[in-house]
Amino acid sequence: MGLSESNVTAAVQGGWDKKFDYWYPFIVGGSPDLISVPADSPYDTLQDLVDAVRAAPGSIPAAASGSGSIHHLNLLAIEKGADATFKFVPYKGSAAGQQAAMAGEVALVVTSLAEQAQLIAGGKLRPLAMLTPEDTTFNGATIPSAFGIYDGLDKYLPLKQAIGFAVHNSAPDAVKAVLDEAFGKAMASPVVAEWAKANNYDIGGQSGTEASATFKTLESTFAYTLKELGATSVDPAALGIEKP
Repeated sequence: MGLSESNVTAAVQGGWDKKFDYWYPFIVGGSPDLISVPADSPYDTLQDLVDAVRAAPGSIPAAASGSGSIHHLNLLAIEKGADATFKFVPYKGSAAGQQAAMAGEVALVVTSLAEQAQLIAGGKLRPLAMLTPEDTTFNGATIPSAFGIYDGLDKYLPLKQAIGFAVHNSAPDAVKAVLDEAFGKAMASPVVAEWAKANNYDIGGQSGTEASATFKTLESTFAYTLKELGATSVDPAALGIEKP
C-alpha cells in the first residue's frame, strides 16, 4: 500500500479501527508545507491574510486537502498560533485544493512545496509563508517562515510528511528482509537523490523498526494534536494510542 503520514489519523477520524502498527512501513521522505494564495490575491503577506481573517472569522475559505491530512493539521495549527479562524473547505487531495485556489474557489491553499512548485514557478500560485522554522529559497525568491511572525507556532509545528509505502505487519520476516534490502539500495542510489533534489523532497530512507517508531510517534502526535484542536471523532486513548 502506498501511504503518507496522514494515514495515521484515520482511526481518530472514525474511518479505521486499528492502530498504525497494523502496517510495516517504508519512508521515502517528504516535502515541507507552505501557505500560498492565487496569483491575483489581494493578500501580499501572511500578516495581511491573518488580519483579514481576524476581521471576519470563518469567512475566508481555505483548502488543505482532506480532513485529518497533514495539510489540514497545518492549517489548524496556523489558526491556533495566529488566533485566526478560516473556513476550511476539504478537497479530495492536494491537486484538487490547488486547482480550487487557482480557480478562485478558495482564498488560500496549504499543501507541500513539491506539490506547488510548478504552479508557483508558472505564476499560478503565490507563496506567503513556509510552515517550517526556516525560510526557503525557491524560484529565485525567499519564502519567509511563518515562525518569524507568530511565536506560538512552535507548539504545533512543524509537522512533517512521511511518504512511502507499507506491507501488512503480518508479512513473513523473509519478505520483510528482502524488501528492507531492496529499499535500502534504492534509497542510497544517486537516482533517488537527484529525483529528491529536483522535486523539493527531503530524503527519509527509514524502514523496519526505525520507520515503525517514526510512525508511532506521528500517530501519537497527530492524534492528540487533532484532539486538542477539536478535530477528532474518536478518543485516541480508546484506541490505545499513547499520549506524546
